[in-house]
Amino acid sequence: MNDFTSRIRREFMKKYGLKESQGYVCIARTNGERCTLAPHLHTYKGADHTSLWNKDGKPVCFVSQPYKEAFESPEHQAALAKVEELGYFVRVDPLGSWHYPGKTVLIEIWKDKETYESIKEAVE
Repeated sequence: MNDFTSRIRREFMKKYGLKESQGYVCIARTNGERCTLAPHLHTYKGADHTSLWNKDGKPVCFVSQPYKEAFESPEHQAALAKVEELGYFVRVDPLGSWHYPGKTVLIEIWKDKETYESIKEAVE
């Protein structure tokens, strides 16, 4: 990671007051679920360059940084729509990705919109 991409990543962390999780990268963990082999939402079709982010030691945000071409595909859009149907809040930032900036898109998946808004407010 070079200075430019490190700065973008640090800005993301500071924006929400988050630290990267050292545990399994799994969307369901944002709901307090354990990552198991049982059927649950571990990731979604098209997710790439994934990470999980903690607030106060608990996972709150799943991040994916897919390439723009993949993100724009109907399959990827359908997968994100399914994630939203399950009650998660999906936020897309076309300029916020630190993995190959300009070629990838930052996708944040939060437990729900209320969680996202409360964390955002707490930092402001």
